[in-house]
Amino acid sequence: MSVKRTSIKESTWRLYESTIQNHIEPILGKEKNIGNRTIQVIHTVINSSLKKAVKRGMILSNPAQSITPPKYTSPEMEFYSEHEITQLLVAVEGTSIEALIHLAITTGLRQSELLALKWSDIDWGRTVISVRRQLKRKYKKRDYFTSLKTKSGLRVISLGAKTVQKLREHHQKQIDQKEKVGDQWEENNLIFPSGVGTPLMQRNLFRKFKQILRDSGLREIRFHDLRHTAASLMLNHGVSPLIVAKRLGHSKISVTLDTYGHLLPGMQHESANYIDDLITPIPVKLHTIPRK
Repeated sequence: MSVKRTSIKESTWRLYESTIQNHIEPILGKEKNIGNRTIQVIHTVINSSLKKAVKRGMILSNPAQSITPPKYTSPEMEFYSEHEITQLLVAVEGTSIEALIHLAITTGLRQSELLALKWSDIDWGRTVISVRRQLKRKYKKRDYFTSLKTKSGLRVISLGAKTVQKLREHHQKQIDQKEKVGDQWEENNLIFPSGVGTPLMQRNLFRKFKQILRDSGLREIRFHDLRHTAASLMLNHGVSPLIVAKRLGHSKISVTLDTYGHLLPGMQHESANYIDDLITPIPVKLHTIPRK
């Protein structure tokens, strides 16, 4: 039998609404590390659950509908210029994250994808790397990875000769590190582990990355902006948006164009001139047939 709103005291009903609001407001006010997007997801889950309760006749209406979650605004993208990229690659030389930064810039992989890569994902003969998993943001011992969000995330990416060489050098350094720590090493076959073989914690990578930027005097960007930098490099050098989409793991080329289409003004100008050349008539002498 359905529970109607009229059968519930008004004060109890208001309590339902305030409970939901109170679940969101403390996050907004106190948990500064939780973004508006996460709060939106929380609200969506609650709202969806209560919708099902309405359909099943458990309640008459959904109190979550009166709650307005904060609007999500995507952080502004930052891109490094080619000069800044060169500076960054010089700055990371000899550091523990040299190969990681190099791979991030040349492939556009997400941070969670980079930190989940295993040596078995590299095909040295074909010079490609397979993206098969991602690192959990919060993980337990020996339960480190989760599947990728979409099928398009599962992809094989070609590597350049310099990138392959960086990875080979990094592999040798890791062998030396294993010998150094001995029994403390936890083998997970990771390409970019911590100093003892466990997954490299994202906050530790963030600190290391930020410190390198400060020490080198480079403009500070987010680690995720290396992905945007990779996309801008490819598009500005004439790489097909279809190829860029596949390397980034976008489900559709439209996602790539919607995100990075503003980087193509030069290509638009080039296309305009090309089309002009195609339709510009070439002067020729026409042979007319006299009328009888």
